[in-house]
Amino acid sequence: MADYFDWGGARITEEAWATIRAEGNRLCRTVVGPAAVSTVWLGYHPGIPSDPPLIFETMIFGGDYDCREWAHATRREAEENHLRIVQALLAGRDPDEEKAAAL
Repeated sequence: MADYFDWGGARITEEAWATIRAEGNRLCRTVVGPAAVSTVWLGYHPGIPSDPPLIFETMIFGGDYDCREWAHATRREAEENHLRIVQALLAGRDPDEEKAAAL
């Protein structure tokens, strides 16, 4: 059985999740050359359970880093990572190398 969460990370029912999801789930979308960086609220993480739950996802579509993805626990973390990835792409750098340098 899956666990569902609202945008703030509070546990909710599947029905409440479906209602929120129907209203839309996109947090950010930025096009950088041939790539689009998209960050969305999932409300659940369909992988290995984590604490806190990873309920946001950023993914690159197109370009040199097509299909790279990152999972986030909070909206703030997702927004900050989205910006970091966009800045790395604008600078012509690998987003994963940029993250390692920031740590």
